Amino acid sequence: MKSAIYKLKGIELKELKRESPLDEWFYDMVQKNMDMLTIGDISHMLRQEIYLDIAIPLACKQLLNNPLCGEMYNGQMLELLIRVFINNPNYKKVDFYEAFEEKIQRVHGARNWDNEYERLLLEFKELFK
Repeated sequence: MKSAIYKLKGIELKELKRESPLDEWFYDMVQKNMDMLTIGDISHMLRQEIYLDIAIPLACKQLLNNPLCGEMYNGQMLELLIRVFINNPNYKKVDFYEAFEEKIQRVHGARNWDNEYERLLLEFKELFK
């Protein structure tokens, strides 16, 4: 059964503040089921480092689907995930890294990554050495 995030996390909606745009985003986001979260929602969760148990698997799924995905620019999701893994190394999953590396190798010949994305790929690889 799919449940809203506030139910999964035991949050009382009436107790949530709604004083800022970030508060409003959070209030709206926790009412969604996980499969309703957008790339923007996942990006916000990673930036705020909240509900990483939900955000990281969804970010990984997005990256395996499209290595360049991002809310505001190409590569943003990978950049956010790198920062989260640096701050929370216990969330790193070798099986995701291996699947992502395989995906990158398969599509690399079809794409010319720009220098910034190449830098992100190297930084990501360093996290798993």
